[in-house]
Amino acid sequence: MRKIVVTGLIVFSALTLSWVGGASGQRVREVSAATTRTPTQVEVTNFPATQNVAGSVAVTNLPLDAAGNVRVSGGGSPGAPAATLIELRFHETDRTLGRLPLIPVPAGYRTVSIFVQTTDATKAAVNNWAAGFGSNTAPLVHYNIGDFQVFGSSSPLNTQFSYVPGDFSGLFNIVGPYLQLSVNATGFSVGSTAPPADTEYYVSLYLMP
Repeated sequence: MRKIVVTGLIVFSALTLSWVGGASGQRVREVSAATTRTPTQVEVTNFPATQNVAGSVAVTNLPLDAAGNVRVSGGGSPGAPAATLIELRFHETDRTLGRLPLIPVPAGYRTVSIFVQTTDATKAAVNNWAAGFGSNTAPLVHYNIGDFQVFGSSSPLNTQFSYVPGDFSGLFNIVGPYLQLSVNATGFSVGSTAPPADTEYYVSLYLMP
């Protein structure tokens, strides 16, 4: 009886070990197969065909400087002057027929912002003013007090009126080598509306290429 029991235990143990070993081997084979899988190359062939572009493009509305070169924002055109400020002072004795002396305009600039005022508002004030451009070779106009050059007034770019109020600046296209300012001023002397002889006028010119 004891032999039968021992024999049965031996057979059962052998079967158990065989089953465990088989399952373990199967798992190892599955892992091995998973880690040695060969990658498959993928090829995409449905991209659109490349389109060839030929010919030229003409652009005709680019801004040009005075020399005909294309103006580039920020960098400036080669040889073009930088924007500059010119400040001038005149006295009432310099004003004839309401006009200040001719002011030469440096070459290479296209526009100018102009401002005119008196330096002592207790003596006189500028009511309005106008700007004209021309040449110093323009013919003289005869008046009962003498012969003078007179430029026609230019219309400012920032207003529809030729005369600019005294408290405003005017932006103009430069259309001549000389600038002439016609200033209408009022004095505050007792019994007179004419500006005193020592009235000083300040003129600011901001020139832009």
